[in-house]
Amino acid sequence: MMRLAEVLIGLHVGLVHTHGQAQTRTTTTSATTAQATSMQSETAEQSAARHWGLTLDDYRRYQSLMKGVRGAVSDPRISPIEVLGIHARDDAERRKYAEMFARLMAEDTQRVLQFQVEYDRAFRRLHPQLVAFDSGPADRNPAKPNTAAPASRPGPAFTATPSAPLAASISRPPAVSTGDRLLVFTRTDCRECDDLVQRAAATANHGVMVDLYLVGARSTDEVQRYARRVALDPAVVNAGRVTLNLDGGTFSRVLPRQQDLPALVRKRGQSLVQLASSDL
Repeated sequence: MMRLAEVLIGLHVGLVHTHGQAQTRTTTTSATTAQATSMQSETAEQSAARHWGLTLDDYRRYQSLMKGVRGAVSDPRISPIEVLGIHARDDAERRKYAEMFARLMAEDTQRVLQFQVEYDRAFRRLHPQLVAFDSGPADRNPAKPNTAAPASRPGPAFTATPSAPLAASISRPPAVSTGDRLLVFTRTDCRECDDLVQRAAATANHGVMVDLYLVGARSTDEVQRYARRVALDPAVVNAGRVTLNLDGGTFSRVLPRQQDLPALVRKRGQSLVQLASSDL
């Protein structure tokens, strides 16, 4: 009887030990899985932060801001740099993010323009028999003599985009909508431009970004004086929804065939489309 009891006790102890080992392995496996998930999440955040040129802390602050009012009222495609700039904690931080975003958009615009040039060449080479329409503002006013370039020319006009091979504007281009970007070209001595500038700036309250380019201006002071003269809302400028820029040759690169001002261009995704003043 004594020997049988010892055997049973030993068996019980062995089972308890085995069960304890299983629990330990399960706990260890769970901890390892949680750690791996955490490391993967951190790696994804670090990768996203590097993509935007931000620190990990900056990117996490952006994520936090998007969980609040900013995420509720902004287009979900808004960039981390814009979010951080809008919610800058001081002037220096606001200036830093504004400069980062200005460089980013300049680089993107250059890429779009380079692709547009290459697309134009490809279209003319592959479809020489097709004609795209150039619907500049003069084309929409039959009472006014058309002293600009002919209404049609071989190859796609500036408004042709990769997503629509013959997307040169028809009689009424698509309306400006949330998420679009407007490039507005004007100059200080163009009084008839002022109304367009003000109407374009008003779209900034409806999710549209507006880049104002002052053609011929030589200093930022001149641009700021112009902004005050046309009564641009300082709030939308400070928030980055309207940017004030020296032209620096942008007008001639974006619209190489046009000389008259004002000029209005819509950027939607990767396509650039020239609009008429009446489209706003």
